[in-house]
Amino acid sequence: MIQAHCFSRGMTAVNCVGTSMKIDLHWIRRACFFVAPWGGGYAKYRWIMNIPGYALTNAHNLREPFILSIYHSEQFMEAGTPLYYPDPAWITDIDNQAPAGAQSDANFIVDDVVIDDIAKHFLHHATTLTKSQ
Repeated sequence: MIQAHCFSRGMTAVNCVGTSMKIDLHWIRRACFFVAPWGGGYAKYRWIMNIPGYALTNAHNLREPFILSIYHSEQFMEAGTPLYYPDPAWITDIDNQAPAGAQSDANFIVDDVVIDDIAKHFLHHATTLTKSQ
């Protein structure tokens, strides 16, 4: 859905889910913006490459500032580029699929409005990058 939306607006979106580290880093080096589920992969996007991005995660995590800060806080990285999150109201957690006491692992459904929010932030960074070159 994200790839189709980007393509319809003249943007290129590359899906790196399930690819090797070599392929991931190849595409990340060329990216001006990323969209990814929040998690361990952010070490590549944020700590190594420090590119702006959009974090997809469940509403429980969006309401826990410390959980999200690890990939953006000045405590953990210097001069971090912007990292955007959807409004928790745009996310529906599917709590019955999370292990007991592990709401941070809950699956979630993303409202369609998130796609437009991603596009808005991506276009901002793509425009800024184009102007600076």
